[in-house]
Amino acid sequence: MSFSINNFRTSLAGGVHANLFQVSITVPSGISLANFTANSTTMCKAAAIPALTLGIIEVPFRGRRAKIPGDRTFGEWTATFINNANQTLRANFEAWTQYIATNDFTTSVISNKNSTDYKCIITVDQLKDDGTVLKSYALQNAFPSEVSAIDLSYDTVDAIEEFSVTFQYSHFV
Repeated sequence: MSFSINNFRTSLAGGVHANLFQVSITVPSGISLANFTANSTTMCKAAAIPALTLGIIEVPFRGRRAKIPGDRTFGEWTATFINNANQTLRANFEAWTQYIATNDFTTSVISNKNSTDYKCIITVDQLKDDGTVLKSYALQNAFPSEVSAIDLSYDTVDAIEEFSVTFQYSHFV
């Protein structure tokens, strides 16, 4: 193998553009959210390909440690959304987390929910230049665990409001 720019360009094959993606969030069966799927797909500004970690089990043996692969774990996943003028997307995420919560904001009434009523599948697609899907990741049993604050300031004159949502999920396929 030769160290030439032409070999590098051939191997790169154009690369994958980080700004060509789409995120689709299905509405959980137990919640009624207005225009949620269309808004979440359109207004998702930033996301990530989900990470995974392979745990390591260290077994001591005669002064050394043998490393053995352990369980695979999946961390949290975060996406950033643009807040539109009527704030329906943020309101939907707030309603979703309110539905999940074991106690109500105002009454502190505890309720038990079936997890299938509030968990969903989130699909993250990497796109080719022509808009077709290059690779797809489906985050299973996902639900929001945090809706971030929206920073407000008199100094901010050239920006649209954004907020992030952190999701928990069991695994991806």
